[in-house]
Amino acid sequence: LYSYGSKDSSFYYFNRALALSDSIKFDTLKPVILNNLALLYSNALNYNVALKLLDSCISIAQYTRNFEVIASAYGSIGLIQLKTGDSLLAYSMFEKAKKIAKDHNLYALYGIMLGNLVGFEKNTTNSIRLCKESIVFLKKEKGHSEEIATVLVNIGGFQINPDSAKAYYMEA
Repeated sequence: LYSYGSKDSSFYYFNRALALSDSIKFDTLKPVILNNLALLYSNALNYNVALKLLDSCISIAQYTRNFEVIASAYGSIGLIQLKTGDSLLAYSMFEKAKKIAKDHNLYALYGIMLGNLVGFEKNTTNSIRLCKESIVFLKKEKGHSEEIATVLVNIGGFQINPDSAKAYYMEA
């Protein structure tokens, strides 16, 4: 992924899966594959390619009505925009992803988007409230202990009392 001759297995297998999906005209998995490839490119700091893949991902996912992938892709675009300094567009993408997640009862994604939006809050009390709300939604689906731990660490960071902060850090 980091060079043309790379043998990175994730990149290799996602590209193979994409080629197979294209060859048999199997659009159901294609948005998932594009989303995963975009994540790899984003992690390699190749944001332009990642954004193009996410755009294609969203288009196909809309056609196949895969709202989980659509919300996830908008969230990923938001993270890329945040990393590249466009906080206004990042906020807009997180809000869009949050609305899709809410409309389609995607609790974990809704919780993750709430967590992403915490960084835009100016008021500490509201930030903590959003974090706690995020945890409520993350707990509705199994397998999100890492995200919950991250939110707990964030709540700890908002605490003025060191003992309160420590309690959140320990819970994380």
